[in-house]
Amino acid sequence: MHRVVLLWVSLLTGDVHDYSRPLDAKKLDQTTLDAESYGEKKQIKREDDGLHVTLAPGEAETGWKTPQALKFGGDFTITANFVIRKLPKPAQEDGVAVGLAIATQNVDQPDATLVRLIETTGTSVYRSIQKANSAQGQQAMQMQMQMMAMQGMGMPQPGGKPVKPPRPTFPAKGETFQLELRREGSTVRYHVLDSESGSPRYLGQLELGATDIAGVKLFAVNRNGAEGLDVILRDVTIRAERVNGLGTTVRTVFGEIIHGEPTALEDGKLVVGGPPPKAPPTTPTTPDSKAAKPGAASPAKENSATPKPADAASPAPTETAKPEPAKTEKETGAKETAVTKTKEDADSKDKGSEKAKDANTKEDSKDKPKDADLKEDPNAKPKDADTKKDSTEKSKDADTKKDGKDKPKDADTKKDGAEKSKDAESKEDGKEKPKDAREKPKDASAKADGKEKPKDAKPTPPPKVEPKARVPLDEVEGIAFEKALTLSGRVLGQPNLDFTMPGVEKAKDGAAKPVAKTDDVLAPPPGTVAAAKIPKLEPKPNGICDLHLTLANLRTAAIKQVTINAQTDKGPTAWRLDTSDSNDWPLVVRRAGTETWADLFLEPPAGDLNGKDLTVNITYSDGQSANATIKSDKRSDPKLAVDPKAPAPSLDARVYLTGDEQLFGKFEGLGEDSLRLLTPWGDRLTVPLARVTGIYMGLPEHKESSESFAKRLRTRGTEDLLLARSKDDEVVAIPGIAEGTAEDKLLFHFQDKTRSLSLKQVEGLILAARPEPDRSDGLHSTFSMAGGIVISGLWKTLEAKTWKIETAWGESLDLPAAEVRSVRFRGGQMTYLSDLEPSRVEETPFFGRRSPWRKDVNLAGTPLKMDGITYEHGLAVHSRSALTYDLTGGYTTFEAIVGFDESAKKLGRVDCRVFADDKEIYANPDLRADAPPVKLSLSVANAKQLKLVVDFGPDQDTGDRVIWANARLFRKPPPSSGTPAKAASPQPTKPGSPEPKTTNTTAKPGSTQ
Repeated sequence: MHRVVLLWVSLLTGDVHDYSRPLDAKKLDQTTLDAESYGEKKQIKREDDGLHVTLAPGEAETGWKTPQALKFGGDFTITANFVIRKLPKPAQEDGVAVGLAIATQNVDQPDATLVRLIETTGTSVYRSIQKANSAQGQQAMQMQMQMMAMQGMGMPQPGGKPVKPPRPTFPAKGETFQLELRREGSTVRYHVLDSESGSPRYLGQLELGATDIAGVKLFAVNRNGAEGLDVILRDVTIRAERVNGLGTTVRTVFGEIIHGEPTALEDGKLVVGGPPPKAPPTTPTTPDSKAAKPGAASPAKENSATPKPADAASPAPTETAKPEPAKTEKETGAKETAVTKTKEDADSKDKGSEKAKDANTKEDSKDKPKDADLKEDPNAKPKDADTKKDSTEKSKDADTKKDGKDKPKDADTKKDGAEKSKDAESKEDGKEKPKDAREKPKDASAKADGKEKPKDAKPTPPPKVEPKARVPLDEVEGIAFEKALTLSGRVLGQPNLDFTMPGVEKAKDGAAKPVAKTDDVLAPPPGTVAAAKIPKLEPKPNGICDLHLTLANLRTAAIKQVTINAQTDKGPTAWRLDTSDSNDWPLVVRRAGTETWADLFLEPPAGDLNGKDLTVNITYSDGQSANATIKSDKRSDPKLAVDPKAPAPSLDARVYLTGDEQLFGKFEGLGEDSLRLLTPWGDRLTVPLARVTGIYMGLPEHKESSESFAKRLRTRGTEDLLLARSKDDEVVAIPGIAEGTAEDKLLFHFQDKTRSLSLKQVEGLILAARPEPDRSDGLHSTFSMAGGIVISGLWKTLEAKTWKIETAWGESLDLPAAEVRSVRFRGGQMTYLSDLEPSRVEETPFFGRRSPWRKDVNLAGTPLKMDGITYEHGLAVHSRSALTYDLTGGYTTFEAIVGFDESAKKLGRVDCRVFADDKEIYANPDLRADAPPVKLSLSVANAKQLKLVVDFGPDQDTGDRVIWANARLFRKPPPSSGTPAKAASPQPTKPGSPEPKTTNTTAKPGSTQ
């Protein structure tokens, strides 16, 4: 098994946007190195410590670059580790160096560079280099010359050397060191960590702007050193607000990253890479719960009733691997040489080449069927092989073959009997092909050595594609897909709905046309035709069932215009949202706010749309646009009448579930203990109300904002809360009990009486707080999908187009694979504390105002951030707090990074401790905000409880906003990942000055973070 590993990080993992490349031989394969290295590639070798680079004086710059597809932006931190074995003294400045460089365009002309080099005096120093700017350089030169003139120093003479600019350097020490570039806003700061000090040193800064970074490189250069250069490039790590170009990534709980698509679930393992997903079974096993309500069409199910095999979607290229032709080409060339030599013995050298050309010309003009013969099925191969065993049999076989296929042989009739057999053999192998046929040699030549295939031999199959990795599911932390959202849609048919009608028909030829009165004053100039003014046609019901389309992956912006065009057997038809100044038919859009899903209703055209393409164009209010082509697989009937007795259409609804999960779809009703929902891809769900926290109805114009609704969800009470729209378009919150729905009305018990309210007046419903259902202790996956849908369950099957899961309440759900954005696994070998609920919470404020603890956000509700690094998972607390967790999963190790939120402004000081079953396993009585965070890796084997305590420090509670970042528990000990994580200390005021001596932890120079 070949595993491609791009990332190995420890506590800085999670879903933080990062990219890390260990450069040692175990983590970097030779193929990847060949693609990403540059310069003197023979002088760069993979070793256990990293990439070993040796350069003789004068050899080209050599090193490693990030892949071209990789781009990152926002605030970032880049660290690279090096080891110097020999850095020779140069003959000139900057002649020998090793360093780190970044660029917004071409990394060969970097915008910022930090190097370690040897001066001509033999001193080892660090130097930062900014990309030269001609305009700034000229301006600086002019100012410098003016200053010199003012000080009486005179002006440089024409042709003289320019004044040497200042060249700031900083002392370097030790063989192992770490270079760091960190951007906050538009400013990039240089840091270095070596044996000179125990913490990073600030070496200056530059203004780079907020442009995305297109490339990073680690390099070594030896332009004029006194001897060879010898260095080790150990690794590079990038952490940024956004990283693009990595494709699909699978992350393990131990920080390992595999780049590739998940292709199968086999024996409890996730297969990454390899062959595409297998085809679904011929007879789908659709659960009875999805089958059907009479008359209820499930479009996604109709499409998947006879699923198309995955192999058919992307067939294996069985004809691409043909090893025989390459071999034949070499052998054919050898035989053609033998033919030429035979002719030279019979004729003169001058005439021999002409005769060969004439023979080839005759073959082109007379033996055209030969091309077809060259592509024949290799049934004739045994004959050719037999002819090579005996010259007499060969002549007979050749003649027989010519009688059947290649009768005219002018070149053979010119030869005598003694040479005929020999020439026949030569012609079979090479002469009878035109010169350009050498690119496609016959298989017969490959049989000269007796290696021919039997008649019934099958084509050689393509080489088997091996998976990149097979990872146990309980060791997978998550899967992230880098997918661009593209507009998509499907035709759902003609439901019993009527919103629109046809457009105004054009006047027929010969019909009397109204006489238009023109105003000579307002008339356009000659040659200009006045544009026709056609008033907007408002859609109205006409008694015919509309054609129903659904769109997915819309942008979260208002829609300004929609146009649809289709060609049927009875001519073209066009529909439009705003029909002003057009003869297009009006269409209707039903969309809840700026949801990523929408329904479109069109009047069916005169011709059937089954099998026809509909071209959809969307224009948004911000000027951006999108388009898609939808092939209809449903018949359309322009005479299908609406049934007035049919129930009213369903409204869209976003359903909020326990565990921060969400569903979206058509609200089909509310029962005594369950909710019915039709998902956008066609699954019908019956969700227990015990798992529902709220329902946000998808009205075209909301009076209750999504922010207000989310706030109400966080403060659920002991009663249901109905958010109803009054006659004055105001939202009224009514406490009571939701009893269910009847047709298009909600039944709600309020003030000892059951009342009914039209669903069109319901903004939302907050369900009373109930005890959350017990979560399964086993492994389960959380799928985040387009449109904000988040759903958990057991991952059952992985197919090309659908992934089957079993929900927490036991229903089967077919997720469209194209809509999945990420998958996160819980209940495996690692568990985040933020996924668990503490069994006991103790919070004691210093002055009486309590700041409640929060998970996965800081105390203000914004992302967790320490020293420029953002964490998706963690706990935020304020002194004094004590959180106790029951350990029922058989955990062995607790890991976290504990430090202060950036909002603490370096002011906090706390007493921080960790207990396992009341036994103290970590203590820091003075954890400080002005020092780096601390990496913890503590044994909790056999412990029943874990307790995290943050107590008041010497400065009372000022700035005591502590973060337990990536706090998590492992069932088996994680692999060692080096020394404690290191974060930057406070920024010094003077470049080159050491960081403050106060530290919470130490790190060895150059250690992997």
